[in-house]
Amino acid sequence: MRVLNQNTTICSFKISLGNIQRLILAGLVALVFSCLAATGASAQASNVYITPDGGGNGVCTNNVHSPSWFNNSGNWGSGASQIGAGTIVHLCGTFGTNLTAQGGGQINNPITILFESGAKFSTPAFVGCYIVLDNQSNIVVDGGAGGIIENTANGSHLGNKVYTDAIRAIGSSNIEVKNLRIQNLYVHNDVADDTLDGSTFNCFLSTHPGGTISIHDNVMHDMNWCLKIGLFSNPGTVISIYRNEIYNMDHGLALFGDTFDQSYTLNFHDNWIHDFANWDTTSNSYHHDGIHMYTGDGVRTFYNNKFSGSMGHNNTSYVFEEIVQGGTKGSNPGSSQVWYNNVWIQAPNNNISNALAFITGNAAFYNNTFVCADSNGGDNQEGLRYNFGTGYYNSVPRHLTFENNVMSGCVTFLEGVNTILDGFNFNVYSAATAGGQHKWSFNSTPSDSLSAWQSSTGKEANSLYTNSSGLDGTGMPQPGSSALQAGTSLLNLGLNALARDIHGVVRPTSGAWTAGAFESASSVAAAPNPPSGLKATVN
Repeated sequence: MRVLNQNTTICSFKISLGNIQRLILAGLVALVFSCLAATGASAQASNVYITPDGGGNGVCTNNVHSPSWFNNSGNWGSGASQIGAGTIVHLCGTFGTNLTAQGGGQINNPITILFESGAKFSTPAFVGCYIVLDNQSNIVVDGGAGGIIENTANGSHLGNKVYTDAIRAIGSSNIEVKNLRIQNLYVHNDVADDTLDGSTFNCFLSTHPGGTISIHDNVMHDMNWCLKIGLFSNPGTVISIYRNEIYNMDHGLALFGDTFDQSYTLNFHDNWIHDFANWDTTSNSYHHDGIHMYTGDGVRTFYNNKFSGSMGHNNTSYVFEEIVQGGTKGSNPGSSQVWYNNVWIQAPNNNISNALAFITGNAAFYNNTFVCADSNGGDNQEGLRYNFGTGYYNSVPRHLTFENNVMSGCVTFLEGVNTILDGFNFNVYSAATAGGQHKWSFNSTPSDSLSAWQSSTGKEANSLYTNSSGLDGTGMPQPGSSALQAGTSLLNLGLNALARDIHGVVRPTSGAWTAGAFESASSVAAAPNPPSGLKATVN
């Protein structure tokens, strides 16, 4: 038998026993360190259970802690029993105190605060904020199947008048809030009640955010300013707000900042914002807006949203983009905003102070439906007021594109100054008979007929003017409507959601489109996609 020495050649490969020993040792060391790294990455508690008193409640029976344990920074970190990246914090029961996060997760591995069945924050009138996420990142607040944040006795005639925020995230990034019902933080129903500064209590408040902010699939009602987001010092923030219902409030979304060079992205879609009148006051203390924007340069996309219900008397607009003299706040006209598949429905006998939508920056509108309430006979029945009034950027012309839209029952369709009309065609207009304002007014040139408007602008060759657009109360065209097939295909724009109407009905891949947010007189919500990846197990 041949014995290998320390330098033996086998099949022309030279093997050194010393090298083999070193390789084995190196492999073992690497294995140990990889195991330690894996252990460190998953050392945080996978599940933590919080109940109001730290005792068992519902599904919260193991590893149960009290809110004070959650609020103790010593219980946050990378330890096996601590809250850290990937931890799910389960909430059970009714909480009367707040939770304050003491740490955050990691990108793609957040901390989740999950409301289990029946879990809620509920007191007669909570002073402060129920869930505080200040200066933390990568946290998801998930209402689960029915999570609630509420006051039960705070409002005009309910015995208490205090400030309550539901969720606050100051200086936070990568925050997601979903599946919650936030209600009755302040129930206002008295025109003499102007006690509180309404902008200081909110469903969700965030200033100086970074990364991403995502707010979706929530129902929020009876508060003053619902969503309040202040953009400062963190360029590139991406805000996504979708599939929310917001009502009985003074402001649905307030987006604000203090500079003109603040870049951000806003995606606002599939929301329903409605009914503001309960915040009217004799002193006109609250000026109602569905969306109020006064911030810097951003890329903003709005689609499949509905604005409706009574605006009351102390209103500004369903959508109000503000420019203020002096440059302390406002919207840079160089910013980009696109509006498509949106519906505005003005309530009867309910004047709007500044049109259904008041826009001041460069904008494009495609396949939107504006329905003014022609029964009130007032002059403030305007579809779109564009760059109207004075402001910091009033000397800078704005660019407006307006195609495939329907404006029904309006005294004035479009009003604006210092405006450059880009794409303007395939729109359908029908006017109210009441009121004495001009049908169109741009750059101090009024027009009272479509032909005059076409002549003065050189636009709208394929647009229509009719006595009635044939829309129902939701803005949907009925059989015989002048909006049906009055538009043109806009697939070339590359706006994926525009290939379907507000209900998800597919628009034609060739030929004419229907003007407005609804593709047909029978537009109904599209069926959801079937589930995928299912497996059958036979026992």
